[in-house]
Amino acid sequence: MSNAEAAQRFAGRPNPDMLEIREALDDITRDDKRARGMIQGMRAMLKKQNVVVEPVDLNEIATSVVQMIKNEAALRGMRIELALVPSAVMVKGDQIALQQVVLNLAANGLDAMMETTAERRLTLRTTIEQVAKVGAIWVEDSGPGVSVEMREKLFQPFFTTKTTGLGVCREYGITIFTLLFEVR
Repeated sequence: MSNAEAAQRFAGRPNPDMLEIREALDDITRDDKRARGMIQGMRAMLKKQNVVVEPVDLNEIATSVVQMIKNEAALRGMRIELALVPSAVMVKGDQIALQQVVLNLAANGLDAMMETTAERRLTLRTTIEQVAKVGAIWVEDSGPGVSVEMREKLFQPFFTTKTTGLGVCREYGITIFTLLFEVR
């Protein structure tokens, strides 16, 4: 939606920049394909079909999530940073499911920063711990964090601090969240 609105704004200018419009339309097409893949993945999980476990690059997941939320972040006056390991961070997992988890965490980070007056920055970082052979995606925001009272409730089923959503351990604006995966 953000990309469509941006394309409309670009097209409404006295001398529209066709390159900007084309880039926004390319983003829409790319996001549509990702959304379609996510929906198909969710359908497979709901139908209890086998989850596709294959080699996945955590750098690609982090980059694709940033592509999906960059316009929304810009509209909210927030900065996004990518801090990626120079080489691929290959793990085994379901690409769509992992992307959805990171997207949810990033969206929660953007929401968590809405009320802050300080610098609003969301960072997605990948790391590899060579000794433990573990890869990680870190999602960090500069929001207010989670109060001590809320921390005790975070992993209760259906707990949420938001007015919309179901919770299920995913609807919270935590300051840092790390996903660890065995490196393959």
